[in-house]
Parts: sequence; structure tokens; C-alpha cells
Amino acid sequence: MKRILCLILILTLSYNYVFCQKAKKSKKSSSKNDTELFVSLEQYRDQSNTLLEAVKERLSGNLSQAEILLRNLIQSNPKYDLAYFEYAKILLLKNKTTEAISALNTAISINDTNYWFKILLAESYDAIGQFSQSEKLWKEIANAKPDNQEYLFKYAIALIYQNKLRDAISAYDQMELHMGVSKDITDAKRNIWLKLNRVDNAAHEMEKLANAYPNEPQYLIDIADMYIHHEMSEKAMPYLQKALQLDSTNPYINVSLYNYYVENKKTNDAFKYLKGAYASPELSVDEKIRIVLSFYNDKNHQDIAFELLHILVRTHPDEAKVWSVYGDFLYKNDSLSAAASAYEKALTLDETKYPIWQQYLTILLQLGRTQDLYQQSHTAITVFPSQPYSYLLKAMAALELEFYQETIYTLEEGRKFNYNYLSDEAGFDFLEASAYNKLEMMDSAIFYYDKAVQKQADNALYLNGYAYSLAEHDTLLDKALQMSEKANKIENNSAAYQDTHAWIYYKKADLKNARIWIEKALHNQGDKDIDILEHYAAILDALGDKEALEKCQQQINLLRQE
Repeated sequence: MKRILCLILILTLSYNYVFCQKAKKSKKSSSKNDTELFVSLEQYRDQSNTLLEAVKERLSGNLSQAEILLRNLIQSNPKYDLAYFEYAKILLLKNKTTEAISALNTAISINDTNYWFKILLAESYDAIGQFSQSEKLWKEIANAKPDNQEYLFKYAIALIYQNKLRDAISAYDQMELHMGVSKDITDAKRNIWLKLNRVDNAAHEMEKLANAYPNEPQYLIDIADMYIHHEMSEKAMPYLQKALQLDSTNPYINVSLYNYYVENKKTNDAFKYLKGAYASPELSVDEKIRIVLSFYNDKNHQDIAFELLHILVRTHPDEAKVWSVYGDFLYKNDSLSAAASAYEKALTLDETKYPIWQQYLTILLQLGRTQDLYQQSHTAITVFPSQPYSYLLKAMAALELEFYQETIYTLEEGRKFNYNYLSDEAGFDFLEASAYNKLEMMDSAIFYYDKAVQKQADNALYLNGYAYSLAEHDTLLDKALQMSEKANKIENNSAAYQDTHAWIYYKKADLKNARIWIEKALHNQGDKDIDILEHYAAILDALGDKEALEKCQQQINLLRQE
């Protein structure tokens, strides 16, 4: 509404101007001229009303209707500059920039004193990357309106895009004369000088800012950091010393000193300052995390990384992301229990980060903490009900805890959200098959086992699990043997898979091959597995090898005592 009122005011002033000019002439005119003046004023009023109606339609979003009104207006009065200006706005809204530029050029050719026309034209040239054209316009506009530094700023940007960097610096210098030293202008000039590889010139600009704010150490730190970054650390120390005089407790100075000593290969000094920075609550948590993450893949400095992490969790004990990063380092260094504790702390502080849940649940699975996995995966599902991985892990835990019906229910619920995780679909099938197997519902078990191995035909775990299930139920033993053979080809040193192969032969009454394969399993650490030894005992008993059977039973008893 405000914009419409402004336009009405402009049109009214224009109307009054035309009326006054005509009125002056009318004093010397005849009655015929009076009639012509009246007709002219009526036309102008009608055109102004049409223009106003077009603006209303544009502001209401009715671009097509506004465009029709403006085209008709231009056709009736080809010299109506405001009509071309408004028409250009419609074209810009329709992403017809080239046509809008043409309309604006026409408006300017009719009236080159209206700088709003030139501003919109310059912006349009910028939009399509014709900076050589916008440069000329912004320069003209900036010269005509020196009190508005925005136009000079846009002129500088147009120069930068054309790589006229020194001219751009001159433009920024001109802005600085009007506005005084400011961080935005200093940063712009610094970046240009650095692009020109003139580090000292950039430092000179930054010194002006530091001198303008003599009690602000950060500007001195920025100069030092720039020199260090550009491997000119010998020029950094005077600025750091001056910053220390202003604020000896500033942790960002410690970070800069750390970078300085790293650059000069003085590691002990470097870490001394870094630890000092970490002990300060004033240094941002994000900056601390950024630095420590630089050590994540550095095997030679893991001790330093953990020293920093210990300081970090002491200084910021209520920051979830601190405990999460700590957990990441512990996990990478195979400290699974400690990592689980760190992730638990992170989730206590902020349970809304699913990647932490995923990592935490995975560690519980690896640690064999089945009851915890069951409970925590349930909590994860409550917080993130659309994450299928949590359902999968809860189903694993439920299966292990012999909650077979709940396993099936959890998997069916998880499938509803598994549309983006097709690689896990076979896992859902295999677990559901395993649950049905435990419930002695073999038709359903075979259905889901088949789905799992169809989706992942080379998954040795699925092949072996399916084969063993068939063997246990004395069904489809030839199919079981084929799948077991394939699983052993994929992983040829697995005692568990060799045991399955032996057990299928046993069920087929092929005791010779059963003994060959069970003894392969025993040679692959299977002699420490009670289940495998019990299978061995059954095979020996069927073979009538009493001496070997007695030794096997003794081994089983020893393991049970342990």
C-alpha cells in the first residue's frame, strides 16, 4: 500500500507539472488551444490511471493482466517513460531480463534524468553478468548521488567481477573517505590485495583498522594470522606481542601462537599455547572442535588429541557436541566402552542428533550389550520414528532376547520407513526369517530367507543362516548344501560356516564328509566353541569313534567349567 501511495504522489506531481506548463501557454492561446489542453489533460489522466492500475495488478501478483495494461499503454503513448519502466519490472519478474533491459534503455532514451531507470538497468546488467555495462551506469549513478555509498559499493563489485582490482580499491578508498575506516571496507580491500599477492598491502589496510580501534586485540591477531597463513610468520610476532599487551588472557592469541610455532616447527611450544587456549571457556567450542578434528587421522599425535579432548570435556561439560567428538576419537581408537559412555553423555544433553544415536547403537551391538541395545534402540525409535536402522537394531536385540513376535512386529514397523534404505531391506528379510524359524513357522521362514538371498546373493552370512535353518529342520537338504558350499567359497576360513556344512552332511547321513568339514572348523578356532564341539561329538558318536568322542566330551566339559 505504501508503494502505491508513493506512485500516486509521483503521478500527481507529474500531473500538476504538466498542467502548470500547459496553463502558462494557455494564457497566450486561443479558445481552440484551451480545448486541446483539456483533451491532453484528460488523456494524461487516463494514462496515469492505467499505469496505477497496472502497478496494483503487479503488486497483487497478476503479472499477465499488468503486462496487458502496460503494453496497451505503450502502444497508445510510445513516449511514456514510466510505462516502459513498469513494463521492465514485469519482464524481470518473468525472468525475461534481456527484454527488460531493452525496455529500460527505451525509458532512459525518453528521459535520461530519472536515475531509478538507470539503477534498475544496472541491476539487470549485473543479473546477467554484463558487468562492463553495469560498471558505467554505477559510476554515473555514484557520481550523481555521492551521499549514497551503496552505489559506489556496487560500482566496486562490477569492477571486481571484471578483474579491475586496483580500480576497485580506488572505489573502496573513496567510500572510506566518506564513511571512515570500517571492517567491511577493510576486509574487501584486504581480499583484493591478497588476490594480487600483495600481503604487505593487505596488512597495511588491516593496520588502519587496528589503529582506529586501538583497544581491540582481534584486529592485531587477524594481521598475525594472515602472515602465518601466507608463510610469513616472521612478520606475525610483533602483532601478537602487541595483542598480548592489550589482553594477555585472550585465548585467540594462544591459537595464533600455536599456529606460529607449528609453522616454525616448534611442536612443544605450539601445544603449550594450544592447551592454554583449550582451558579457556572464552574460546568458542566450534573453534576448539575444528582444531582437534585436524588430529583425527594423525596417528602420530593421538596422545595430544586426547589431552586436548580431556581439557575440552572439562571446560565444556554441558556441550553435547563435545562429548560426541570425544566419542568419535574413542571409537576410532577402539575404546568401544568409553566411546559408548561418551555418546550416552552426548545424548543425555541433546537427544535430537540422529547420527549420534546411530553410532551409539552400533557400538552397543559390537559390545554385545543386548539388553542395552534393546532399550536404547526403542528410545531412538521414539525420538526418530522414521529411521529404519533403529528398527533393525531393535529387532536384532529382540531376536537375541528370544522376543520373537516382537522381532517380527518391529521389522514390519521399520519396513514402512525403509523406502530410502534398500540396501538394508535384505537385513529386514533375514531377521524376520530367523524369527519365524525360531517360532517353528518354516513356510514363513523360507519365504523371507529366499527374499534375503535373492536381494544379496553373495552374502555369506545370509546363505549360511538359511542353510543351517534348513538343516536343523531336516528339510531341503540339497538346497541347504548348495548354499552352504557357496558361503564357504565366499569366506573359506570361517569355522561357523564349515560347521554348518558339516552339519548338513551329518543330516544327509554322509558321515565321512561331515567329519572332514567339522575338523576343518576345529582347526579354525572351532575347538573353542561348545556348539561346534557338540556337533563334532554327534558325528563321532554316529561314526562309532569312542576314543575321539571321549576326548571331545572332555574338551566340552573344560569349556563349560570356564
